[in-house]
Amino acid sequence: MIKKILIANRGEIACRIHRTCERMGIATATVHDPADRAALHVRTIGESIVSKQGYLDIEAIVEAAKKTQADAIHPGIGFLSENPDFVKAVEQAGMIFIGPNAETMSRFADKASAKAEVRKLNIPIIKGSEQGSSDAAVIEVWVAELVKDLADKDNLTGVMLKATAGGGGRGIRVLDLAGDLPLQIESAMREAKNAFGVPDLLVEQYVPAARHIEVQLLGDGKGNALHFFERECSLQRRHQKVIEESPAIALNPALRDKLTSAAIEIAKACEYRSLGTVEFLVKDDAFFFLELNPRLQVEHPVTEAVTGFDLVELQLRTADAEALSVEQQNIKISGHALEARVYAENVSDGFTPSCGIVDQIDIASDLAHAGGVRVDYGVSAGDEISPFFDPMIAKVICHEKDREQALIVLDTAIRSAVVQGVDTNLAFLSKLLNEPRVIDGDIDNSFIDKELERLTLAEEVDTRFYAIAGIIRLLSDRGNNDSHQIDPWSRERFTNWRMGGNRLDNASLVTTFTTKGPYVISIGGVEKTLRFSSMDNAGEFQVLVDEELHSLTVTSTNSTGANLTTTSETSAINRSMRQLDAQRNESGERPTLSASCLVGFSDELTLRTNYGVSDNKIELQTSIGSVTANLISSLEKKLQNSSNKGTVTAPVMGQVVKVNVSVGDKVKNGDLIAVQESMKMELSMLAPCDGVIVSLNCQEGDMIERHSFVAEVKGE
Repeated sequence: MIKKILIANRGEIACRIHRTCERMGIATATVHDPADRAALHVRTIGESIVSKQGYLDIEAIVEAAKKTQADAIHPGIGFLSENPDFVKAVEQAGMIFIGPNAETMSRFADKASAKAEVRKLNIPIIKGSEQGSSDAAVIEVWVAELVKDLADKDNLTGVMLKATAGGGGRGIRVLDLAGDLPLQIESAMREAKNAFGVPDLLVEQYVPAARHIEVQLLGDGKGNALHFFERECSLQRRHQKVIEESPAIALNPALRDKLTSAAIEIAKACEYRSLGTVEFLVKDDAFFFLELNPRLQVEHPVTEAVTGFDLVELQLRTADAEALSVEQQNIKISGHALEARVYAENVSDGFTPSCGIVDQIDIASDLAHAGGVRVDYGVSAGDEISPFFDPMIAKVICHEKDREQALIVLDTAIRSAVVQGVDTNLAFLSKLLNEPRVIDGDIDNSFIDKELERLTLAEEVDTRFYAIAGIIRLLSDRGNNDSHQIDPWSRERFTNWRMGGNRLDNASLVTTFTTKGPYVISIGGVEKTLRFSSMDNAGEFQVLVDEELHSLTVTSTNSTGANLTTTSETSAINRSMRQLDAQRNESGERPTLSASCLVGFSDELTLRTNYGVSDNKIELQTSIGSVTANLISSLEKKLQNSSNKGTVTAPVMGQVVKVNVSVGDKVKNGDLIAVQESMKMELSMLAPCDGVIVSLNCQEGDMIERHSFVAEVKGE
């Protein structure tokens, strides 16, 4: 019997594996990258060894298992979970690898060899190269040959590159056949190397508007295998799964039998051991083998929800040489389950990763009493989203009697979620869940990409959000030590009365609580100017948002829901902000103030508002929507003004992996200046105009901050 397991992973999956081990009475330990010293999985598991080279260092991880006296290693998801060399190293050290054996891993972890194995079974596969390569010239030839072959057969739907060691939807790129092919191949190889340790790529036909359906397997390594039905993973963005569900939407019984039978045939042929997932593309009634993922999948909770089995427990028991403890006829589907992946990313800025501290997080706690809702967290309040790892915050899983109800509950959980400190995709997820075609199940794997512009189009923001953001920011500014000394209305004790404190009309509104002049606040890229009156005898503020006037009160809510007076609320915010100012770190940034208040408008609407204030960001979450507002600083204005003058700045915090120019080089508008990597995603920085590079402020390997200066192009 396995007594102790080293979990060689991080984030939500490491915590999830630990929960099952704890329930089974199996001790656990883990490893961590130096940047993850205080990460959630380290705190949750409680025993961790640092791996100075991170989660891809086989030698360090095996040594960590020895130090912690583990007799088995669970690879989790990603990193080394599909590396046959890791399996061999674990087994040679006398420990159990919780997954397939090294031979099976060698045959199926590499996508090229997996295709060769499945081709022997006469299961349909996608047309493309029969092996992978790390030679860019060879790959370019393969692309040309596939394009010609498909064009000759009048079937040129597109060509894609796929990392042979890739997984989780990463390492896939649809080629722009009219673009710079060598540059695209070079970038894809670099991404594959950075993410999976191997640069090799396959060339395959791109099949658009297909459905992505996968079958969950469990094998005992002796030729016996079971399936736990299928999952629908067609809602993807750039081949990254966004929402998954089980069972698949409107899958006819005949096609379900073909898919599950093909998956079982593959598992039996290789005497597969452990959990695994066979992924298929489905186009009408035809299906094609994509890959076999020889590991636990991110989306496994939806299968657990509808079948009632703990898949990690079954995986552990199988690794411990037990026979399959369940029979196929006893595996049934009950109800419908959906999972949404919550990421730290800026949707309006092309889904760029959002780094920073998660100041507050609360997802679906109000729904816990209802059951059917599960949240697998990857971070907790106070944790940092760094540019080095996947930016997943949590997975939200809803299980209900049918798909219609599951969609409603999942949307409720997403809309009520509170995440402050970083940008998230929560609003995008809610919009997606309310799409008519999603509700009707009329989706394929290109749906999001085709509708992306519409799905991410910024809707007109109610000006009340500007007023709320402005007044909360105003009160926070009054906590500043300097303004406290200058403005008597910043003192802790003051009355609501002030000479001239009656209601004002638009013409007489002036700024009274700050010496900085009117605020300029941006929400979704739309800027508005705000001016404020003093608080009147009734405790009401007036805020002029451009030309629209709002009258509102602010009332605090404590943990029991009791209300405090307006005066107490403003005093409390003042005290908190003065304390935060005293806590400014060495970089000058102020920690976030996160709290809740009631905002009442003169039209009798009252909103409970969860808010976070940190430097120039104000995050608001209410029942009528959530927004992130930004107070436009002089630095941002400078960046905005300089963008038309040839200045290139970093879109995110991340590492520079390629610099394509030197000082003195001539460039054209749109030419590649440099490439930045953040969270395993590459972002290109392009020339904003024709001209000459007159200044360059980075080199390959540099870690640079968001908005930092990269280069200047002097226009012709």
